[in-house]
Amino acid sequence: MIEDNTDRKKVEEKLSLSEKRFKTIFEEAPLGVALIDSLNGQIYEVNPKFASIAGRTREEMSTINWMSITHPDDVQEDLDGMAELNAGKIDGFNMDKRYIKPDGSHVWIHMTIAPITVEDKAKPRHLCMIQDITEKKQVEKELETHRNHLEKLVKARTNELKRSETSLINLISNLNGMVYNCKNDKDWTMDFVSSGSLELTGYRPGDIERNNMISYNEIIHPDDREAVWDNVQEALKNKVPFILHYRITTSEGKIKYVWEQGRGVWSNSGELEGLQGFITDITKQVDAEQQIKNSQAQLVHMEKLSALGKLTGSISHEFNNPLQGIRNTIAILSRSALSEKEVQLAKLGKKECDRMGKMIRGLRDFYKPTSGKFSFIDINQCMEEVLALQIRSLTERSIQVNQQFSDNLPQVEVVEDQIKQVVLNLVLNAADSISGEGQITLATEKQDSHVAIRIQDTGLGISEDDKQNLFEPFFTTKETEQGTGLGLSISYGIVQDHGGDIEVESELDKGTTFTVRLPIKRE
Repeated sequence: MIEDNTDRKKVEEKLSLSEKRFKTIFEEAPLGVALIDSLNGQIYEVNPKFASIAGRTREEMSTINWMSITHPDDVQEDLDGMAELNAGKIDGFNMDKRYIKPDGSHVWIHMTIAPITVEDKAKPRHLCMIQDITEKKQVEKELETHRNHLEKLVKARTNELKRSETSLINLISNLNGMVYNCKNDKDWTMDFVSSGSLELTGYRPGDIERNNMISYNEIIHPDDREAVWDNVQEALKNKVPFILHYRITTSEGKIKYVWEQGRGVWSNSGELEGLQGFITDITKQVDAEQQIKNSQAQLVHMEKLSALGKLTGSISHEFNNPLQGIRNTIAILSRSALSEKEVQLAKLGKKECDRMGKMIRGLRDFYKPTSGKFSFIDINQCMEEVLALQIRSLTERSIQVNQQFSDNLPQVEVVEDQIKQVVLNLVLNAADSISGEGQITLATEKQDSHVAIRIQDTGLGISEDDKQNLFEPFFTTKETEQGTGLGLSISYGIVQDHGGDIEVESELDKGTTFTVRLPIKRE
């Protein structure tokens, strides 16, 4: 009997010690701990930490339930967890929620609910542990605020960059030319080409980029590629921008003059990474400059003609007087008693004097300064006057001249000296094309409302390639010393100004025919 009491005492002592230990842990736990009724939410026992976190005394906590101090927005989630716990669907749950303090403020807690074993199944109890995470939530909120602020800044900056990129793309697209970026690889591949490439070259950006269809080097005119490459290399060597003028061939085979400005792109370590530049069409400017040069050359030419006209006028005046004296002397001598042979010589002398007089008048009329005035003239007579000045030199060169002038040809309204200049130029060109003996045929005929002048030779002929450029200024098939390349260009301009046209037919080694058509009456 004594032993039984001793054992019981030992058990009671152990229980008391265990209870004291549990009590100590419960009271001094750094977490808020409570026993709650999961059915009605009654709080039965709380430790000091729980009451402190909730902002109430332990006595006050024993008179309320957890739902009355839970933030309304968090109650339903808590109830749903309790329902699943009571139904045995889960063994416990945890959540972040808010407790309302008596002063109306709230505290954020992290709550963990776990069931405990009880004798009365109808009165389930649960262990509730809470931890104050208000400071953590505040930090998270601040971080969220900062994150949202940063996201707004990033978004605003991204939108700004997109707007800048869009503006840059629009600016590049509206430029009258092509912007490019070129990589420093063995082919100098363009990895960016602006939309201006289509109008400039006839190729779309995607055709040129990465040499998809054609490389830009192939678009550069073959005769200019080496010079372009040398100039770019020299600029890169000296690390300076480059400015180039050269020709390109479009997708349709059209030749254009372009102006290019570019520069090398260098890395921080000094390595050449590629090229960037801008190319624009300057064909119209080049043509305008060429026209100015042509006009200047034509003015010089006209000035020479004017000066020559004044000179020939002076010469003809000085020649006419002694020539007339010689003729008069021959006339007086012819009245004397002369032999038949002497009479014939006198007649021949007078005839030669008349011929020389005619030549002097023709020379004076041909080279007199242009009046620029239109008048009706006889085209046949105009051509005969031109031939009169050239027939001797043509004959000396063994060139036979044939005339096939149409009878009853209507007079044509033209500037006479300008048309003489055209005919003379075509006759001289025909003569220059004949090597050795040959023939030049001059013909006229009426064609509806026009008069046609045809000058045909049996010379060397003109190639198809040369025919394409025949009327361009400074283009010539002659040696540099023999021609300026302005004759046909000026002639073409004169005929165009008269409302007419010039056609050329030619075959190598068989000859050339120029046909000039002039309206009978200008509009």
